[in-house]
Amino acid sequence: MARRFKFGYKLLTFYAIPVLLSGISAIAVYTTVERVTKLSEAAQSEQSTIQAMNEMIYGLSRMVRNVRGQVLFPQDSSYLQSYNEGFVAFQEEADFLKTTVEEPQQRERLLHIIAEGELHDQLAREVFELLKQQRIEEATAQIPLVRMNEVDRNYSDFNSRQEQLLDNHSQALRSALFNLKVLVIISTLLGITFAGIIASLIGKRFKQAHRIEGQSQELAQKNQQLQQAQVEIIQSFKELEQTQSQLIQAEKMSSLGQLVAGVAHEINNPVNFIHGNLIYVQEYACDLMRLVECYQAAYPNPSAEIQATEEELDLEFLQDDLPRMLDSMKVGTDRIRHIVLSLRNFSRMDESEFKAVDVHQGIDSTLLILQHRLKAKPERPEIEVIRDYAHLPLVECYAGQLNQVFMNILANAIDALEELSAKRTHQENKENPGCITIRTSMNGSEGIQIAVADNGIGMTESVRKYIFDPFFTTKPVGKGTGIGMSISHQIITEKHNGKLECAATQGGGTEFIIQIPKLQKVPVKS
Repeated sequence: MARRFKFGYKLLTFYAIPVLLSGISAIAVYTTVERVTKLSEAAQSEQSTIQAMNEMIYGLSRMVRNVRGQVLFPQDSSYLQSYNEGFVAFQEEADFLKTTVEEPQQRERLLHIIAEGELHDQLAREVFELLKQQRIEEATAQIPLVRMNEVDRNYSDFNSRQEQLLDNHSQALRSALFNLKVLVIISTLLGITFAGIIASLIGKRFKQAHRIEGQSQELAQKNQQLQQAQVEIIQSFKELEQTQSQLIQAEKMSSLGQLVAGVAHEINNPVNFIHGNLIYVQEYACDLMRLVECYQAAYPNPSAEIQATEEELDLEFLQDDLPRMLDSMKVGTDRIRHIVLSLRNFSRMDESEFKAVDVHQGIDSTLLILQHRLKAKPERPEIEVIRDYAHLPLVECYAGQLNQVFMNILANAIDALEELSAKRTHQENKENPGCITIRTSMNGSEGIQIAVADNGIGMTESVRKYIFDPFFTTKPVGKGTGIGMSISHQIITEKHNGKLECAATQGGGTEFIIQIPKLQKVPVKS
């Protein structure tokens, strides 16, 4: 009995306990593999969501790009076809994401982007209808713009959250795989008696675990590629939006230049006629006055009828006032001719290529056009303009475009001074009137420099560093487009090989500095 007890004890010790531990390990391995499988499926789901979102954004990009192309080339139907394909892709991915995204914040971001896309499609369809009716100008004016700041923010927040979930699942998956490997080693050591059966089961699960790990690495690589695609899509959006707005602004400036040149031409002819004939009118009036004086000397005692007529006409006042009136008319026509000349100099519609011009003349023409904004108003005194001009040579440039830069900078300076005046009392404005200082100088021997400074409200450093970015503005809605300084920077840097810099402090005024070469070594095409 004692031997049987010892044998049973040995059997329990050397076989039963390993079998029990092996069973427990097998259960733990199976449970861990199931967890690994679920984590892998969750990671694949998050990756599919990220990919679908990128495809939806790409579809929206095609919509935005091709509606502009259809307006520019209404006879080419390929843009409309590509637009429809982009909308179909956008709609398909949107429907898929609606069924997969459940987290409230993520769903809210998704629905916001979908709403922007559907609103863009609605406006685009109206543009296409205008194009069918051959209403090209109306279609151009109604080109829809996606609110890219809102779309980019929701798109980035959505992908950041999905990538965070993917990263969490990937970390959990790697931890589960490590635990699985440990359990496999323990189960192998404990279950050596049942190696054949257990090894077969564990081997299959182990291979599956390695396959899942490989899929996880592949998913991580695809995620990196999608992130790069995301950056390229956002950059493409910004470039497209900037190009579109600059095309619209260029068209407006071209139309304005044609209008100004046409008005100046129409006013110039009758004014020259009046101004030229005033000389003869003045001579004729002087002759008539001399004749009257001769009659008065020859007939010192006129008849009663003539005396009555002299009193009725107030002949003495007429003889004294008529020369002054003719002089005033001559001064007025001179001023009109000067204004017409300034308008023609500002528009420069006849100068499509580089031409050597007097920069001071362009500045003065721009100031004359803005003269009505510089004059005194009930709430503020006149804005003083100080011209500190150096002796400059003629400068090769696109005169009309350079005048546009002067217009943008000077108009912004006036806006800043008016904004400051609105915050002050009438007495404060009277004691510290607004002032704009324009200084010109040579920049070395090969270039010139133009500095425009005001004593307005200035700006903070955080605002100054974005001043030349497209669509950036600190003005109220409806007053500023945010592309005036961006276009000015492009005109100076790209078309004149120069520099445009801004120096400003909060409450200390603002100064814009333009530097351009006086000779263009390699002419830049407009």
